[in-house]
Amino acid sequence: MGAMQTKSDHKGEKKMTKKSETRTPALVAWHVKETKGGGKGYWTRIGAAWPHQNGDGFTVQIDLMPRDGKIVLLPLKVDDMAEGGRHEPGAAP
Repeated sequence: MGAMQTKSDHKGEKKMTKKSETRTPALVAWHVKETKGGGKGYWTRIGAAWPHQNGDGFTVQIDLMPRDGKIVLLPLKVDDMAEGGRHEPGAAP
């Protein structure tokens, strides 16, 4: 889901359409679960963000909320195209 856009129907009512569903997100939302002993954490993709058309801000879709409340937003990479996944961005999954 992404940015919503209004569209008028034949009765003059406005309907919301999901404009960014077809666009690639600019940022990916990750939850990072730290491991004991300070090793590398587990990175889980939990959402994405799309820029507003006017350039002011982003629409963020979070599919699940981490318990600790920490969310990392990073630019989209080719490796991020795979759904979900537990890996450190930039490292081999």
